[in-house]
Amino acid sequence: MLRSLNILSCLLTVLFFSDFSSAQTPPPVNDTAPAHRYRWDSVAEIAFEHHATTLGLPQEIVTSLAQDDDGFFWIGTQGGLARWDGYHFRHYLHQAKDLGSVPDPFISVLFLDHRKQLWVGTNAGGLARYDKKNDRFIQIPIGKNGLNHSSVISIAADGNKGLWIATLGGLNHYNLDTGHFTYFTHDAKDSTSLPSNFVTSALLDQAGNLWVGTDLGLVKREAGSTRFLAVPLSIDNPQVHHI
Repeated sequence: MLRSLNILSCLLTVLFFSDFSSAQTPPPVNDTAPAHRYRWDSVAEIAFEHHATTLGLPQEIVTSLAQDDDGFFWIGTQGGLARWDGYHFRHYLHQAKDLGSVPDPFISVLFLDHRKQLWVGTNAGGLARYDKKNDRFIQIPIGKNGLNHSSVISIAADGNKGLWIATLGGLNHYNLDTGHFTYFTHDAKDSTSLPSNFVTSALLDQAGNLWVGTDLGLVKREAGSTRFLAVPLSIDNPQVHHI
């Protein structure tokens, strides 16, 4: 009896590995694709689903994307903001007489802060925060004690209680607790100031250093410092393509 069970076990083992090896048949010799790719061909398919204006986007040029804490996808376009729930789009458009709408139809940047709040930067209407409870947008003032320019280009976390906001008027720091703004702009008499008020991007790295891109070059503000130091970029590298 024991001998019969051993023989049966051996037969099942042979059959199992025969089936497994046949399922993992390598590609033909003249196929240049990597063999491991074929392992998943029967269970996975790469596909893109296209969503144009006819399917729900307010405008076809997408400028920014973000996903909030509830799983919604937010899509910024040059003609308004859309929210995708996995099935349908919902539009958030600029309405001149509605202070709770997005402040400008041209959405330039979307950003989710550490409190899971969605921030919307626009091309000419400044900055707004999405009020999820009331399904509206709270616009941040522009001018004195507010944002120093109406064109918001980039938003980054400061690693503490605020945001860095890049605009065409310089770099703004916004304290989320107090609502206080601090401004950083170009000063021709100070070589450690921003090289230009045309700030195109801002990013805080893991070490707490702030990197700021401008139309006149890249600068770095080290953690704990107040100075912006130029970062030389080689222009002699033949692998770098200039526009």
